[in-house]
Amino acid sequence: MVLLINKADLVDRTRISANLSDKQILPFIQDAHIYDLPTLFSGNMIADINGAETVYSAWSESVDYTPGLFSESGGFIWKALADNVNSLPTGENASWQIDHNATIRYLYLKEFLCWSAYRRLLLEHGRNITEAGITNPTDPQATYQPVSDKTRAEMIASATDKKNHHRNVIERYLLKYDLTTRSTCSSYIRKGNGRITAL
Repeated sequence: MVLLINKADLVDRTRISANLSDKQILPFIQDAHIYDLPTLFSGNMIADINGAETVYSAWSESVDYTPGLFSESGGFIWKALADNVNSLPTGENASWQIDHNATIRYLYLKEFLCWSAYRRLLLEHGRNITEAGITNPTDPQATYQPVSDKTRAEMIASATDKKNHHRNVIERYLLKYDLTTRSTCSSYIRKGNGRITAL
């Protein structure tokens, strides 16, 4: 499975401590990819986005772009189509083309997946399943106290709101650029639940 986010992405965006081990966070990142990503995209579109792995940098007029190089400008990842492209990437410029899959992957999907994984972590982290049942471990030195159920519920609600916001941003992007019918994404919106599904 291709993971589009990692622990560092969560540390940058959420209240997760960098001291948490990768082993503690990885299951929640994997669950976000396995369970949340398919609610937004079909398998074909996920494969297209996973295949959009590119190296890009912010656009600069001092760089001589050659075909195949990528640049970020104006909220998009652009692919250079001609040699010595020093002009600003725009839709009117034939020397550039928006790479929608890379744009979704790097500029929009990371946020959705980070908040999905964080929400999942908040639901379970700090609770252990033992022979005694589901327990909340306590600190032997009593220097830490688990948050109350009310505080945890508030944090989960906040993470859910952010996840849903980023989901809506992605859905609006797909509709705005007619990616629900383009062969580059090979998808349609299925009536009823708003999920992007393959043809």
